[in-house]
Amino acid sequence: MFVELQLAALVLYGVTAFLVVIPLFGIKTARGLGGWTLPTSVLAVAFHFTALILLWQAMGNIPMSNTGGALSSLAFMIGFLAVAVQSMTRDPAIQIVASPMALVTLGFAVMAGFGVTDRTLTNRGAVFIFHTSGSLLGLAFLAVAFAAAALYLVLHRELKGKSFGAIYSFLPSLDQLDRLNRVALALGFPVLTAGIVLGVAFARISGPGSTEPTDVRHIVWGTIAWAALGVVSFGRMKGWINGRRAAHASAICFVLILIVYLMIVGTG
Repeated sequence: MFVELQLAALVLYGVTAFLVVIPLFGIKTARGLGGWTLPTSVLAVAFHFTALILLWQAMGNIPMSNTGGALSSLAFMIGFLAVAVQSMTRDPAIQIVASPMALVTLGFAVMAGFGVTDRTLTNRGAVFIFHTSGSLLGLAFLAVAFAAAALYLVLHRELKGKSFGAIYSFLPSLDQLDRLNRVALALGFPVLTAGIVLGVAFARISGPGSTEPTDVRHIVWGTIAWAALGVVSFGRMKGWINGRRAAHASAICFVLILIVYLMIVGTG
């Protein structure tokens, strides 16, 4: 049942992406479709959450203990944060980037599969649960920061080219996107920090020789992600990077972390 719910969530993320992108083509009859993005995204997140709970019950294992489960959990967190942002801002623009990200991430999760391949992952305890949850949530905040940065750069380009078409009228102001980027980074960095610290603590608690090679690679990747996110967050906090520079830095940070993750998965 959890597989069917994952697929239903996958379809609904795709529908949300379709509904939010169609008005950008300037089709007059499609302008009202943006209002349906919140119901469809809420439904997608609800199905997704239910699927993860059923997966946990079926496997007797947290959904984040293998590649498929971790990617699915990350996709859920991205979808959930996008719904939260849209609900608070009453603007569906975040879904232009967030929904496709959730869609692609969940798609890779489905292809990776959800079966437990290593029984040592079972019952790893609360420290492991909070470590993986914190790390993935921190990355989900970074994904939101990237979404805001991408939209900022698109809108900045529209303004610079004095193009005031469908994209300009659909997106929020530069100040709003810059604020969303700053808040997402400010929240994501401490959450990711907590996740990394708990990961190191889990490795120490487990004792020498009990940490899997995959765990070591993930801790290394998490440390790289933490350092990159920390540099951007510190620069924003100090006011050294703002506006377009902050958007570029957030986008580069996100792409760097994604590339390192794909390299780690490829060597796994």
